[in-house]
Amino acid sequence: TGETIQTPEKLRLLDERQAALCVFAKLSIRMPGMFRLKFTLYETSKLGLCEVGHTVSEPFEVFSPKLFTGMRESTLFTRHLATQGIKIKLRTDTNAGRA
Repeated sequence: TGETIQTPEKLRLLDERQAALCVFAKLSIRMPGMFRLKFTLYETSKLGLCEVGHTVSEPFEVFSPKLFTGMRESTLFTRHLATQGIKIKLRTDTNAGRA
């Protein structure tokens, strides 16, 4: 659930280079299991949509609420995006998870 379509934004990487990034800050998966995400980039024109390219994420695991131990602390890159105005929830307390 959440935002499944994003417009690229011009942002700075950690090394200060410019990049076009799509940030999916509100994406969630509610079913436990192993998943991969497919990302497809389209270009819009007067003629319609044209696929420019796509990639697939590395596999990741989603846990049931009973087995979920809590969120990890936000990465340096996530914090860097937030300083550029990206609305993203930052996590600081790594001990806030369930035991």
